[in-house]
Amino acid sequence: MEKDAFALTKEELLQFDVIINAFATAPALAYRHIDLAAYLIGLFRETIVPRLIFILGAGSLMTGEDNHLLLEDLKKLPDAASWVSIPDNQKKELDFLRNIDNVNWTGVSPGITFQAGEATQYKLGTDYLLFGEDNESVTNSGTMAKAIVSEIIKPSSEKKRFTVVNA
Repeated sequence: MEKDAFALTKEELLQFDVIINAFATAPALAYRHIDLAAYLIGLFRETIVPRLIFILGAGSLMTGEDNHLLLEDLKKLPDAASWVSIPDNQKKELDFLRNIDNVNWTGVSPGITFQAGEATQYKLGTDYLLFGEDNESVTNSGTMAKAIVSEIIKPSSEKKRFTVVNA
């Protein structure tokens, strides 16, 4: 099915056990991340099926010895003004989701670098930025898919977020 995500109906989506929200948009429209999360949550209040999985950014992960948000570091980058609205709004999306207790949702955040690539062995975490054995914080698209499928088959992060990086 190919359709504008905001035009999807509850009846259309009820045929699925799991819905994965991998929404992406231009920085000027980054607020739409929150809009779509609210739309999907609104459709499935007081339900456990379908399960909603939201792919979030890494900006909401904590890092450093002082456990600050990676988002704070991202905002300091020289060209940040042109794109930082995306991780900022994805953090707001996670904040919104964390207040939802009557919908079956899960969030997932990649490492700093989210790139196309084959599935690898991976490391899982919760709220802290992870690094692989090579001391890089990279998540391949195949690794993300593998971790999500594993979470679908054996749920362990209901109503919370997990993070995944290549091992």
